[in-house]
Amino acid sequence: MRRAASTPGPRLLCTVWLALTELAFGVPTPLALASPSRSSETKPSSAEAAGPGPDSRPAASAPARRFTLEQDVYLLSGEFGAPETTDILYAPLILKSWGERYEFSFVLPYLAVDGPSDIAVIDGVGIPTSPGTAGPRQSRSGPGDIVLRGEGFLVAGDLRRRPWVSALGRIKIPTADESKGLGTGEVDVSAGVSYTQPWGARVSTFLDLARKRVGDPPGIDLQDTTAVTAGINVRFARRLSGYLMYDREDSVVRGLVDGESLIGGVSLRPRPGWRVSAAVFKGLSETREDTGGMLGLARTWAVPGRPRP
Repeated sequence: MRRAASTPGPRLLCTVWLALTELAFGVPTPLALASPSRSSETKPSSAEAAGPGPDSRPAASAPARRFTLEQDVYLLSGEFGAPETTDILYAPLILKSWGERYEFSFVLPYLAVDGPSDIAVIDGVGIPTSPGTAGPRQSRSGPGDIVLRGEGFLVAGDLRRRPWVSALGRIKIPTADESKGLGTGEVDVSAGVSYTQPWGARVSTFLDLARKRVGDPPGIDLQDTTAVTAGINVRFARRLSGYLMYDREDSVVRGLVDGESLIGGVSLRPRPGWRVSAAVFKGLSETREDTGGMLGLARTWAVPGRPRP
């Protein structure tokens, strides 16, 4: 496979990754770049989606904008439709800007893969480039594909009964080294819709539908996919919430079974502006991970809007 001439060098991407982490958390990242899924694209809680409440800003100010810097680490293990097991470490650094009616995200991931050489990675999930065979086992690592995400709320709900409806957009930029199997070297574009239904202040259910146009690199027969995610969010206490969701997506490789996973997670806010999260994954099909886990740390800042006349 070819490598795009415009792909940023690994050293530049690693420098940006480290600088953003140090800026957010005040200390260099503890993750060693030399040794190291969907990515950390977990659905925000209803409170996050609602944006700043009326008590969080002066009455004379415009709605505040918020910025979140989040570091997640995923560990996934499974065959992913191949004859042998592949272990994947997927560590996305996510910068979000969000307000009352929108959310934009910039995702800069780092990858470490140990498995057959013919396993490539798309969004943290392994895909066999030669189904039915297994190349020699290799360990490789480096920056992954940059992802740009956007969500615009078409219908602004509340935390009681009124639902949230939003449009979703996503672009995967081929910055990973496809010669190492860390990406495909192609652009992927997704669009979809999300529906969240609150059931009082503590419980909400959600349903996401998305269609992905998958870039098809030479030598691999990939196809466009449709994905559906459904689940429930529960707020157990003021600072503790959890979710359980089912995720299904068409197989990106023709002839393989569709991917299905069950994901459960918790989110704790130990102090204002900070969030600690954890999740476990259980693949329900042979093209997903057998098991997996995630740990994440996020920090949020609020930037008041300009005073209103």
